[in-house]
Amino acid sequence: MVKLFIPDISQLQHPEVQYINRIFAKLSAEQRIPFADMTPTFEQSPDPNFYYLWPDDPHTNARGHAEMARVLLDLVCRSRLGSTLC
Repeated sequence: MVKLFIPDISQLQHPEVQYINRIFAKLSAEQRIPFADMTPTFEQSPDPNFYYLWPDDPHTNARGHAEMARVLLDLVCRSRLGSTLC
């Protein structure tokens, strides 16, 4: 099992509402579950259209999904169980 946190577009650039990210990271570490937070990656782009279907839809677009897949692959490859898969 791995955990990937995908932020709502409204969380980007608002550290005051990102406390849930830290809670998930802490719980994952305590449970020894590999965890990645997409927030820092998605915040790197100043244009919300880069990773999201914004303004038509707050969900991630194809580029956002591709980036999540890249991060998940890396997370699985770095995990103990996935190390033989990559």
